[in-house]
Amino acid sequence: MNRLATAAAVMGVLMSVLGGGLLAASAQQAGDKPPSSGQLPMLFSTAPPTSGAQAQQKFELPSTFPTIPSGVAIIPQPDNQGQRAPAQPAASSPAASSPAAGPQAPASPASPPPAAAPGASAGNPGGVAPAMPPAQPLAPLPTTTPLPPQDVATPIVPPTIPQASPLPATAAPQPAPAQSAPAPPVSVQAAPGRVAPAQATPAAGAAPAASVTPPPTPRVVVPPLRDLPPVQSSSTYPMFAGSADSRGQIIRLRDMGRSEGLHLEGTAAEASVSFTARQDDAFVGSRVSLIFSYSQAVARDEGELSVLLNNEPVGSVAIGKSKGPKSRTEFTFSPALLATDNRLQFRFALKGQGADACKIARDKAFWVNIEPNSFVYLSAARLPLADDLAFLPRPFVDPKDPLTLTLPFVMPASPAPEILQAAGMVAGYFGLIAQYKGATFPVVFDGLPATNAIVFVLADRYPPGVASIPGEGPRLAVITNPAQVDSKLLLVIGANAAELQTAAATLALGAQHLSGGWTAARDPLPPPRKPYDAPKWISTDHPVRLGDLVAPSSLNGRRIADSPQVSFRTAPDLFFGALSGGTLYLRLHRADDTWIDAGNSRLFVYLNQRIAGEVPLEPKLKVLSRLKEWLFPGRADDRVSQVILPGYQLFSSNRLDFVFELRASQSADCTSLEWSDRTGIDPDSLIDLTHVAHFAAFPNLALFANSGFPFSRLADLSDTAFVVSEAPSAEEVQAFLNILGKIADDTGIPATRYAIVDAAHVDTVADRNLIVVGLDSPDSLLRKWESYNSVHITSTSVSAVPQPSFFQRLFQPFDPRAPYYAGAAVELARMNLGKPYAYMSSYWSPLDANRIVVAIGGNNGQALVEMTKQWEDPDITSKIQGDFFYFTDGRGEFYTSNRRKFVGQLPIWWRIQWLAGSFGPAAFILIICAILIFAVTIQRFAAYHANKLLARRA
Repeated sequence: MNRLATAAAVMGVLMSVLGGGLLAASAQQAGDKPPSSGQLPMLFSTAPPTSGAQAQQKFELPSTFPTIPSGVAIIPQPDNQGQRAPAQPAASSPAASSPAAGPQAPASPASPPPAAAPGASAGNPGGVAPAMPPAQPLAPLPTTTPLPPQDVATPIVPPTIPQASPLPATAAPQPAPAQSAPAPPVSVQAAPGRVAPAQATPAAGAAPAASVTPPPTPRVVVPPLRDLPPVQSSSTYPMFAGSADSRGQIIRLRDMGRSEGLHLEGTAAEASVSFTARQDDAFVGSRVSLIFSYSQAVARDEGELSVLLNNEPVGSVAIGKSKGPKSRTEFTFSPALLATDNRLQFRFALKGQGADACKIARDKAFWVNIEPNSFVYLSAARLPLADDLAFLPRPFVDPKDPLTLTLPFVMPASPAPEILQAAGMVAGYFGLIAQYKGATFPVVFDGLPATNAIVFVLADRYPPGVASIPGEGPRLAVITNPAQVDSKLLLVIGANAAELQTAAATLALGAQHLSGGWTAARDPLPPPRKPYDAPKWISTDHPVRLGDLVAPSSLNGRRIADSPQVSFRTAPDLFFGALSGGTLYLRLHRADDTWIDAGNSRLFVYLNQRIAGEVPLEPKLKVLSRLKEWLFPGRADDRVSQVILPGYQLFSSNRLDFVFELRASQSADCTSLEWSDRTGIDPDSLIDLTHVAHFAAFPNLALFANSGFPFSRLADLSDTAFVVSEAPSAEEVQAFLNILGKIADDTGIPATRYAIVDAAHVDTVADRNLIVVGLDSPDSLLRKWESYNSVHITSTSVSAVPQPSFFQRLFQPFDPRAPYYAGAAVELARMNLGKPYAYMSSYWSPLDANRIVVAIGGNNGQALVEMTKQWEDPDITSKIQGDFFYFTDGRGEFYTSNRRKFVGQLPIWWRIQWLAGSFGPAAFILIICAILIFAVTIQRFAAYHANKLLARRA
C-alpha cells in the first residue's frame, strides 16, 4: 500500500508539472499580455520566428560555425578551474520553445524575493516544464502580443534619459594554468554552405561538453532586468555592462545609419531601420526606448505610434495629449524576436484614418519625428567557441556587431618597423570587417590583456603563460587567453621579420581558408593593385548594378511609404563638367496587386538627403516604348527612367534613398491590403559614372580623412611609406594601426605593400607619399619639418601662414572642394595653450616636390589616439579640411592657407570650362577692360572720320 501511495503521489506531481507547463505555453499562444519587465523570462535565444525581412549577409562567415538552435541554449556555469563548457541546447519541448519556460538555476539565499514566473500554476509554482520525449513535435516559437496603448505619452522637457543605477561589481577573472600546445591541424573537407542546428553532441574540434543536470522542480527565481544604462554622447559605448555572464549594449538610431532620426509624415505613415547583432550572443533581455516629437496638428487629434520588430508587434503608445515638446516611452519585448539581421518598424496613424489613409496624399501638417538618440537595449551572454581558426574573424570581431571594435595588439616593446608592418596588415583586416562602425587597436607591450587580443610572436618569444606552438616557419594559432578564460588569443608567429609578415598577410588576405588550432601560413602576396581599383569604389570604366551594391531583397517597397537605401563610395578626386554628373538608370517593377493606383503612386530619389528626382510608378510611354508594349505585351517593366545625380552632390561616401509613396485605388480598404515584394526597384538598375575625370587640388585633408586619399589611390598602398620614431610609444603605434584600419574600410582591402621606416631612414622612401606618425620632441622628424606646417604651435604662442592677398586670390584657380573660409584652428589653439593636443598637417614633400606628406602628431599620446578614433564621427570628420587640423579635448577645427596645386588631367572642353569658372572675377575684369578699350577705339575712330567728313564739306 505504501508503494502504491508513493507511486500515485509521484504521478500526481508529474501530471501537475506537465499541466502547468502546457498551460503556460497555450496561454502565451492564446494572446495573453506579455510579462512585465520584472517578470520577463531570461531566455538564451537568438533565433526568432522566420521573417522575410532579414537582409542578406554581406560578409560570409565560415560554414563550420555551429548555428544557435531555434530554442533555448544553456550557458554552463564555470567549473572550479574557471573553465566554461560549450553551450548545450535545451530539451526539445513545447515549453522549452516558449518564452515562459527555460532552464533556471535554483534560488540562492542571497537571491532577491522570488517572482512568479510566467505560466506558473498552483501545481507548478516555478513554471518549469519537464523535457518531453524526442518523439513529441516541436511547438513554434510564440509571438509577442502588442502592449495596450497608453493613455498619454510621458513628456520630457528637455529630452533626457535617466541615469542608470550603479551595476553590481563583477568578480575578478580567474587565471587559467599554462596552456598546452594545440593539436596540429587536421585535413578536412569543406563544410557545406548550410549548417544544421547544433546538437547536444559537440562537433569535432569543439571543447568537451559538460554534463548538464536537469533543474530541480522547486520554485525558480527570475531576476528582474537591470535599469537602462545612460545614453552616451559620443559615438562609442561600453560594450559590456553588468556581470561577467550578462553584457549590455545600446544601439542608437544614429548607429543604425539614421543620424537625422526618422520623420513620419501624413495622417498615416511608416518608417523602418535595420540593425544587426552578434551571432555568438544569446540574448536574455531586450527593450526599445523612443524619444519623439510631433506637430501641433497631431497634438489636436488622437493618434497612435506602433513599434514592430521583424514584423512582430512590440507595443504602441497613444500620442497627441502630451504638453511637452518631446515625449519618451519604452517597450520591453521577448528576446526570441531578435535575429542576426533585424528590422525595427514604426507606424503612425491618426484615429479613424486607417481605412482611408492609403488613398490620400500626405498632409505635411501631420508629422512625428523619432529622435536619433532613441535606442534599442540588449542584454546578452556570449557563447564560447572552440580553439579553431575556422571561426575567424570571430570571436575577435563579429561582422554583425553593431558597436565599435576595440581589439588589443600585443607585441615587444619598442617594436621594429618590420613588426609594425605585420601588425598594420592585421589591423587592416579587422578594420575592414568592423566597417563603418570603426575600430581601435590598443597596444600592450610584453603582457596579456584580459580580453581577446592579437599577439605577435617573433623568434619564439612568447608572452608569459603561453605555450609554444609546434612547427616551423610562419604560423597562425588560436588559443585560450591565460589571463581570462572567456577570451581568446590569435597568435601571429614567425622566426624572423619576413616570416612574421608572411603570417600576417595570410591572415589579412586568406583568413577564410584557415582551420584547425594552428596552421602554417604560406600564402604569397597578390599582384600589385592598379590605380582606382579599390573594391569599395564604384568603377568609372563601366556602369554598376544596384544589385551588386546591396541585397536585391532590400530594394523592395513593402509598405505605403518605405525607403530602401543604397550606399556606395567613389574615388575622392572625381571631377564633373559644368551641368553634368552621374546618371541613375532606374528600372521599376510593380506587382499585379489590384489595389495599387499606379497613376498616383511615385518614387522619390534622394542623393545624400537632397532630392535628385521623382519617378512615377507607371511613367508615360514614349513612342518606342508603346511600340515595344504592343509587340511584346507584359514587358512594360523593362522601361527605364533616368535620374541625374548632380556632380556637386556626389562625395567620396554617398547614400541613395528611394522613398516609395504608393497610393491605393478608391475601392481598396487600407486596413486589409495584401503586399508583394515584387513592388520595388529592379536590381539591374544602373549607376553610371563613366563621364568623369580625376582632377583635384592638394593639399586637402578632407580627402585623407574621408578616403585616405591620395594614398589609397593604390589600394594596397604600394606608393606609400609610414615614418615612425625609432622607439615608438604604445600610443604612437595605436594611432598608426587605427589609420591602417580606417584606410582598409575606405578601400575594401587590407593594405600589404606599404613601406615603414624610422625617421633616420626617411631618405630611402623619398619617392613615395609619406604619412608621418609620432609625438613632438626636439629631435623628431615632425619638429624638423615643422616649418612646412601652415600653423605653428609653441608652448606660448600660435601663428599661421598669412592668407593670400586679394590680387593673389583673384588669379588663383577655383577649387570647388576648398572650404569657404580660413577656419578657426588658430583661435581654438590660442584658447587651449598648454593643454594636450594633436594635429594633422599636409604639405608637399620636402624630399620630392611631386609627393604629398600628411603629418600626424601632437604633444600628448592620448590626444593623438583620440583624434584617430574620432574619424568615424561625422561631426569631427566634417571639420577635417584644408591643410591643418587641430584637435583638443574632443573638439577640432581646421585652417587652410589657400595655397594649393591641382593634379590630374581634364579634357580640353572641360579645362576651358574650369578655367572660365576658376578665374571668373579676373575674367570679368578683363572683359570689362576689353569692352572699354573697344569702346574707346570705336569712339576715336568715329570721331576721326566725322572730323574728316566735316573738313571735306567745309
